[in-house]
Amino acid sequence: MDPTQGTEELEKLVQDLAIIPEPPVQEVVPTKETLFYVQYPKIYPIFMPQPPRPTSGRIFIHVVRHAEALNNVTARSREKCRVVNPDLTPLGIKQAKNLRETFIHMNNITHILCSPLKRTLHTAQIAFEPLISQGLKIVAYPDLREHGVGLSSTGSSLEELLKLYPKDNRTVDLTLVPEGWEINTENCDQEQKHGIRARSVRRELWKLGAEALKEEGGFWKGHDVSQGSTHKNIEILVVSHGAFLKKMCDQDHMLWNCQYRTYGFDPNTIGTWRLRETLESMNTRFRPMRE
Repeated sequence: MDPTQGTEELEKLVQDLAIIPEPPVQEVVPTKETLFYVQYPKIYPIFMPQPPRPTSGRIFIHVVRHAEALNNVTARSREKCRVVNPDLTPLGIKQAKNLRETFIHMNNITHILCSPLKRTLHTAQIAFEPLISQGLKIVAYPDLREHGVGLSSTGSSLEELLKLYPKDNRTVDLTLVPEGWEINTENCDQEQKHGIRARSVRRELWKLGAEALKEEGGFWKGHDVSQGSTHKNIEILVVSHGAFLKKMCDQDHMLWNCQYRTYGFDPNTIGTWRLRETLESMNTRFRPMRE
């Protein structure tokens, strides 16, 4: 499937729409040295099951918010865009193509996890096409979906996804997507559920990294993720949504469309697997293209 098809209709739909203004960047001044190496504490609560500790290497998490989609237009025109599982706008396609040229970690990525919603899958397909062409598949992971039960948070059924991405396709792996995933029951105001899912995803990212650091026999959710001796570090690319990434990364505000940041695990947060932004990421924040 070519996610750039149908751009003429989208151009007509959004030609008179303004873009939602994003909040200004808040400069972060670290109070201590950012730790890149994931070092597991020697003492931890016995009630909290612990993933295996990596024997060597580092785990980095690169989070990316999807490019602009139809649900990112202003409230004035949002009624025009009340569609299930909205796709990217023409500007969103341009943003994804621009990210392809400006993402500085392209050659280091070992795994791609992505929300199965259309706007995230298409962002990943366009922006990270160089990785896909080298044989790295996008793993659709439903826990990365956006909060809310509205139309924009409702996905395509597994049957529909399999028509777009058959089992033998070389782009998207749908083995983690269950039947019925498309209906979200997590309301936007259910903060406790949001926190539980965010913590669960952080733990799964740690487990994926720990298994991938094994030279052989590393498995995560049925996937062989071992990198052998080909990568000293594990660098996981996560393509998701503004509100969910804000919660998962403990951000003060949402990322702009197609903005990315890089994190390592904070060894001082026992049992919660919290993320800490790297100094490099803090010093290289940028404002994605807006027109």
